[in-house]
Amino acid sequence: MISERYLTDDLFYKVTPNASQGGYIAVTSLSISKDFKRQGVGTSLIAAFKDLAIAQKRQGISLTCHDYLITYYEMNGFIDEGESKSNHGDSIWYNMVWENPEG
Repeated sequence: MISERYLTDDLFYKVTPNASQGGYIAVTSLSISKDFKRQGVGTSLIAAFKDLAIAQKRQGISLTCHDYLITYYEMNGFIDEGESKSNHGDSIWYNMVWENPEG
């Protein structure tokens, strides 16, 4: 859980306790094994994150992704909010946010 809207690089290196409510669920990695791709596993995991965000009264879900995954996350209800300030792994990342409709 993060209180800010976007992920920051420090989240990849430190763990802090989560508040019981509010903020955004921060997804720092979502990887599906090659053997299970195109079977709905990623979409099911995202749906579970959404259910958790609603149950815990979070503002939403925040993640970063490479440009080739933007469409995938948009199909799952995320909004592309532009290029991230993150340079984790010397890569270009894009901020993706899903807003809790009940939050």
